[in-house]
Amino acid sequence: MIARPPLQTRTTVAFTDAARKRLRLRRTGRPRATAGTLALVWAFAAHCAGAASLELSLADVTGPGFAARDVTVALTPADDAFAGVLRIGALELPPPTGTQGPVALQCGTLRVHRNGVSCGDGRLQGPWPEIDTSNARLSLELVTDGHVRAELTGVGVAGGQVSLTLNRRGNGALRAELRLRDLDVEQTPRAWLALLPLPDGFAVTGRLDGNVVARVGADGAVDVRATTMPQHVGFSDADGSLAAEHIGMTVDAHLHGRLDARIEFRGLVRMVRGQAYFEPVFLDFDDGPVQFEIAGHREGPDAEPVLTRLRYRDPEVLAVDGRGALTADGAGHFDVERIDAGLEGAYARYAQPFLLGTPLDTLTPRGTLQASVRWRDGGIDSLTAYLRDASITDRQERLDFDGLGAEVHWSRAGEARRSWIEWSGGGLLRMALGPSRLEFRAAGDQVSAPGRQRIPVLDGAMVIGELALTGLADGAPRLRVEAELEPISLRRLTAALEWPEMRGTLAGSLPGIAYHDRTLTTDGTLRARVFDGDITVDNLRIEGLLSPLPRLEADVTMRQLDLETLTGTFAFGQISGRVDGELLGLRLVNWQPSAFRARLYTTPGYTGRRRISQRAIDNLSSIGTGGMGGALSGGFMRFFDEFNYAEIGLSCTLRNEVCHMGGAGAANGGYYLVRGRGLPRIDVIGSADRVAWPLLLQQLASLQQLDEAVIR
Repeated sequence: MIARPPLQTRTTVAFTDAARKRLRLRRTGRPRATAGTLALVWAFAAHCAGAASLELSLADVTGPGFAARDVTVALTPADDAFAGVLRIGALELPPPTGTQGPVALQCGTLRVHRNGVSCGDGRLQGPWPEIDTSNARLSLELVTDGHVRAELTGVGVAGGQVSLTLNRRGNGALRAELRLRDLDVEQTPRAWLALLPLPDGFAVTGRLDGNVVARVGADGAVDVRATTMPQHVGFSDADGSLAAEHIGMTVDAHLHGRLDARIEFRGLVRMVRGQAYFEPVFLDFDDGPVQFEIAGHREGPDAEPVLTRLRYRDPEVLAVDGRGALTADGAGHFDVERIDAGLEGAYARYAQPFLLGTPLDTLTPRGTLQASVRWRDGGIDSLTAYLRDASITDRQERLDFDGLGAEVHWSRAGEARRSWIEWSGGGLLRMALGPSRLEFRAAGDQVSAPGRQRIPVLDGAMVIGELALTGLADGAPRLRVEAELEPISLRRLTAALEWPEMRGTLAGSLPGIAYHDRTLTTDGTLRARVFDGDITVDNLRIEGLLSPLPRLEADVTMRQLDLETLTGTFAFGQISGRVDGELLGLRLVNWQPSAFRARLYTTPGYTGRRRISQRAIDNLSSIGTGGMGGALSGGFMRFFDEFNYAEIGLSCTLRNEVCHMGGAGAANGGYYLVRGRGLPRIDVIGSADRVAWPLLLQQLASLQQLDEAVIR
């Protein structure tokens, strides 16, 4: 049993009877409670039956947590009771209330009996400009054994009303209930708001109903339950990162334990209407209520609170359950045992706001995600996730997957478990991907895919020999891939990429491809087999690969490409033979060329057949004359379908959307595009040394026959 702190009083009693008799009483001691002291005095006064009036002066009354100064009581007999007024010059209470005074209590009916005193139809007055007591009523009963019963109703606060019921037993056990009805939050007394840790510039509006029930046991144990129902709530902070309007909610809180020892707490918040913005997340509770619950404890007045339970419910969107012992600084342990997410809703509400401006901000995912997370001493210790019956599309058509499923296991330390991701169909950058299953292992700061794994691409495949993802711990992941490309139809590839149709196949190797900080690079040379020749790519670099504005740099070398396949692809006109070429300093912005140095020429030492058709001559003529050339429309040359040639050459250096043209050598102020051989001999000479790049693209796209060319 904990002893109650003593109460100190200094009392003077004076009364006047019909004979104006005066009697003086002084008492100093340590009675059980204030009620006992007053009841003792008033019981003594009750024996003075002939008294016409009674005045008591209790100069000082002090106790745990309060001090009353200059206390006086004036009593007037009325039948078998008294009418009385209690006045307190200054009432000292703990912060934030502080010192209050003067305070007056007027009892319409005051009864004094052997065991105590009761006050009925009481009126309360005090220096509270923010509190209206004009309609307040108080009933009070004080018993000599320390029992106190009080009920205060009709107190006007913030445009609403507050009521208080208190019952204190003689052994010190106490029960108090506070009722709040329709309070205007903006008008709430500043001293009350001081109890909330609101930052500067934080504004709150709305109405408030609520009940608070507090119990204090004789042994000092505390139990507090509060239910509040804020309505039409709005709030905002100084910089607009937090805001809400028209919020309807309920808040349930429970606290129990000992203030000087262990205290356990629980809070449950239900948001049922309105909208809220927690930068960058926007929640519309009119679409569905949201419920948030926490529980925890504090081991002592100076100890840090410990979170032991977390529950979050956003129906059909997100459910989270967690248990453990976690402090505010992240120390301790916590297991998020359940995360259930409906991908479409969870992405739109909780993920997309953080992804705006990134390649992942235009996705439409569907399906369900289940996950669990273990937290240990400041970081994630392990994670498990399951993806079921999912699909994902991108409004910009960069990726598209159906029948998507996954099982992912990751741990900070220890042996990596097998994980996998699979899909029944999909596409990447408009290229169709066939049914696939990619297995990998994840642990620490890296993910790796062991062995060779095949992913169908169009009518070919990509065979991954190495896949490694590192740097997960420092938030700067790095991806490295080595793969081979099994033959893919160029016709299908170019159709998927919406390029001019090409013939032939594409195959090759992709060594050392790395992706880091939204930039793709290669350690070595990419090799491809296309148009029955070889193409190599060096110094490849792609910045912002999946961003709205990707940028590519590379050097491309072409050797022994089959011209018959190449020109047939573009309906350019038939040319037979082989060509070499270079595309150096290539720069693409949003996949459109902005700069390069390009050259295409007959493969040195090639001894095979070299023939060129009239259509090809006409098209080369138009390119070499800036769109002003003609074709073989007159003379006897028009009777020949094709001609022999010695060499072909074409070059373009692109700068500032202008192509600086060249060919296979100088020729009479121009340059050879085709140097003829044999009879009938034909030379095609270009005269335009500068051609606008958009115009050249238009010519290549339309492949129209133009009128003028220099032909001999």
